[in-house]
Amino acid sequence: MLSVEALLNSVTEWNEVRQSKLTYPVDLHHENLSRTNLKEANLHKANLEGVDFSGADLRGADLSSCELKKANFIGANLRGANLTAANISEAELAGADFTDANFNKAYLGNADLREVTLTGANFNGTNLHKTNLSGVNLAGVDLKYANLYESNLNGTVLNGADLHRANLRGTNLEGADLSESNLSEANLSKANLSDANLSDANLKSANLEGATLHHANLKNVALNKTKGVHKWLIQLMTLWK
Repeated sequence: MLSVEALLNSVTEWNEVRQSKLTYPVDLHHENLSRTNLKEANLHKANLEGVDFSGADLRGADLSSCELKKANFIGANLRGANLTAANISEAELAGADFTDANFNKAYLGNADLREVTLTGANFNGTNLHKTNLSGVNLAGVDLKYANLYESNLNGTVLNGADLHRANLRGTNLEGADLSESNLSEANLSKANLSDANLSDANLKSANLEGATLHHANLKNVALNKTKGVHKWLIQLMTLWK
């Protein structure tokens, strides 16, 4: 089994060993790796539960399929890191930089992401149910097929974001900026879209049954085959165009 000492001694040598022995188990749970340089480290499928990564440099690191439950990423730099299919539940993330990170099919349920940098991150198929993303900048981010069930996106910036087939059932999107976003085939049933900006958004074939649209900006919204939208609303919107 590869040791934490080997990782800290040389990331380059560690990666060479891992490349030739990918089946070797890596168990570093509860280790202290605070403020270490782990740039581009290959930690694929490692058990990193409870590891202290606070302030660590993990730019470009491979954390795919890792167990990261209760890990501490406070102030860590994970720009461009690969977190595909990783379990990041109950992790501490305040102040972490995940710019351009890949969260494809990762689990982030119940996470608090309000103080996290997520510019350019990939959340395609990510489980983000009941996550707090209030006020976070997710402009242009890929959220296709993401599960955001009952999450808090109050005031979140999502203009130009791709939310195709995303699950937003019961999600709080009050005051969110969804202008020019792609919400085609998204599930927005029972979502709160009060005061949200949906101008120029694509809601084709989306489900809006039971959704609240009080004072929402619906200028130039595409509503072809959208469920739960009254005919009078569609007629009214034609006057706004």
